[in-house]
Amino acid sequence: MTKEITIGWTISTNNHKIIFSNPKKAIPNKDKSINGKGYLGCPAVRSYLDNHFYVSSPYSIKLRFKEYAERFEIYPVYPFTSINENLIKNILFVEHPSSWREKYLITIQMPSPYVFFSDTLVYLEQSHPLLMKQTTLNWRVIPGNFDIYSWQRPLNWAFEWDTRLGDLIISEGDPLYTVKFYLEENQKGARVNLKKYEMNDKIQRRLSLTHGITKVKKGINPLITKARIERKKIRLLK
Repeated sequence: MTKEITIGWTISTNNHKIIFSNPKKAIPNKDKSINGKGYLGCPAVRSYLDNHFYVSSPYSIKLRFKEYAERFEIYPVYPFTSINENLIKNILFVEHPSSWREKYLITIQMPSPYVFFSDTLVYLEQSHPLLMKQTTLNWRVIPGNFDIYSWQRPLNWAFEWDTRLGDLIISEGDPLYTVKFYLEENQKGARVNLKKYEMNDKIQRRLSLTHGITKVKKGINPLITKARIERKKIRLLK
């Protein structure tokens, strides 16, 4: 029998909170193939997104890449882009080229102020929104997973943009990434009940333990273990 778990979530920012939509259940696109026998009609394929939730983009974004002899330029294209030109560099962060896997695969990060947490040991897996509608297909999420019982932090939309395939275009409402939750005793997932919380002192104190830690400390696994021990005394779900 599949176990049911409650996962809490909240928004960690106080800026324009109204634009951040609730995570929604991920549903594959409908099969629109001519003969009605495309892979999107396959039950095995469609079941891949069972128990996945997706976070949608609050913004419309269009970026263009231009390469010159000794430099490159990335700039927003208006009027499609909804973020003010004076603010976009505070929202989208291009990683240094020395960290790119290939010269045409640009790594970009955008803070995503969604915080997920549980009162039992649960792992969150963040991945690309496969099988779902995207405005363009020339980018992919950099995946990851971590323990949301011990370690509370906002998520990040980190992705690679393949500039060989043209502009990066994200429409408002496009899925940015999916999340799935796993129990420690098995990796088959669990039936999840997502419950929204307003930011409170308990959650804020847990966030303060991890905020900015990767900028000042390498090798944080011992700190995660310490945070897990301290977490035994604290309940974040009501």
